[in-house]
Amino acid sequence: MRLRREPQSVARDVSEGLVSEDAARSVYGVVLGGGAVDEAATLATREQVRAERLAQGRALEGDAGGGVVDGGVVLHPVSDSVEAVELDGERSLRCSLCHYRFGPYDHDHKRSALMRERRLIEISRHNHLCLDDFVLREFYCPGCATALAADVQLREDPIIDESRLSATPG
Repeated sequence: MRLRREPQSVARDVSEGLVSEDAARSVYGVVLGGGAVDEAATLATREQVRAERLAQGRALEGDAGGGVVDGGVVLHPVSDSVEAVELDGERSLRCSLCHYRFGPYDHDHKRSALMRERRLIEISRHNHLCLDDFVLREFYCPGCATALAADVQLREDPIIDESRLSATPG
């Protein structure tokens, strides 16, 4: 979601003191110069962030996901960037942007995502007192690197499911 946020909205947040220029760049991929959005640098920064996500993320589970589901009927949103679709009698979960298939309808989409685990100090200097036992787990679409979810957990804890939908309608 964050890389999809309108750059002008991020610039407004910076001007109102809600977000620092560093956070505008690192969280939203928005580069400012003199308070104005640098469109070319923002585009390049966002592409760099996507490339880093794809390079640093690791797959979590087997082959439930993969491929693309184009067309079909959108049944309902599952999250901001995941939707349930039905195509040729088969229900699936897919990325609402690039249509990457996360797996069947009753599969948790995070399990077919890429995950990047980061120390909390990496995301904010204000986390300098946090124990290294805690990590940020970021989940991305393997097709377009769109952020799907983020969890702060103990490093040894298992992945938390985002959703489990019933395979049977009704």
